[in-house]
Amino acid sequence: ESTSATYTIVLTDPDAPSRHDQKFGQWRHWVLPGLKPELGQSTVNSAPESNTTAPYQELQVSKTLEAATPYVGPGPGPGTGVHRYVLLLFKEPEGYTILAEDVGGHTKEERRHWNAIEFAKVKGLELVGVNFFLVDT
Repeated sequence: ESTSATYTIVLTDPDAPSRHDQKFGQWRHWVLPGLKPELGQSTVNSAPESNTTAPYQELQVSKTLEAATPYVGPGPGPGTGVHRYVLLLFKEPEGYTILAEDVGGHTKEERRHWNAIEFAKVKGLELVGVNFFLVDT
C-alpha cells in the first residue's frame, strides 16, 4: 500500500428515527477526509492487551483536512430501540478534494436521507473497511 494513500471515514445511522421506521436514514453523523496512516515504532514486546509476544508496529493517523461533516455522536430518541451505527472507511483517489457542499449541510434536517455508497461513487472513493456498533435506547 502506498504511503501517500489517504482515507475518508464516515459514520451513519441507517435506523433514523428507528429501526422499524427508517424514514430519515441514513443519517450522516460524520465525514472526515484526508486521514493519512503512518507507521510508528516497531517492537517485539507483547502487543497491548495480549498474552503473546510477537513483533508488531504501531499505526498512527494524521488528519490532513477538516471534517466535511462535523462529528455528532449517537443520540437515538427515547424508545426508538436498537440503532446500528456504521463506520465506513474509503480510500481516496489521488488528487482528491472535498468541500462541505459535497456532502450537504450540517443541520439535523440536512443530514437526513444521505447515501454513503452513492457519495463514494460520485467522489471516486474505494470502500476498504466497514464496522458497526449498536446503541439501545
